[in-house]
Amino acid sequence: MTKKKEAKVITIDRSKWVCGGGRHREVLGGSALLNGMGRMCCLGQICKIEGVPEDKLYSHGYPTFVEDKRVPVWMIEDGYNSRTARDMANINDDRDLTQKKRESILTGLAKSVGIILKFKGRLLPVK
Repeated sequence: MTKKKEAKVITIDRSKWVCGGGRHREVLGGSALLNGMGRMCCLGQICKIEGVPEDKLYSHGYPTFVEDKRVPVWMIEDGYNSRTARDMANINDDRDLTQKKRESILTGLAKSVGIILKFKGRLLPVK
């Protein structure tokens, strides 16, 4: 009998999250795994939790540009960003989604790769 792999719980810290695309750029900085304002997209936060150092994440938009073996294997397929990683990046940056909807979709995408995605903290208010 094969033992089922247990899902991993990962928590996104809203206070460090950059999401919502260009309309938040002035307050949160540009969307990246780690931007110049110290904020991270959802994929960046996941990579950091998995042990990728911040200096490897800085200013990159996608996991394929990160040269570190600790980037989760599900993020890269055949040297390209996986479908799930691309979908998560697109949802992360979608300026038309409400925060509730964004988190709901990201939770579903994460579940497809064996991650239970949780959220904590408050998102910085953007005018």
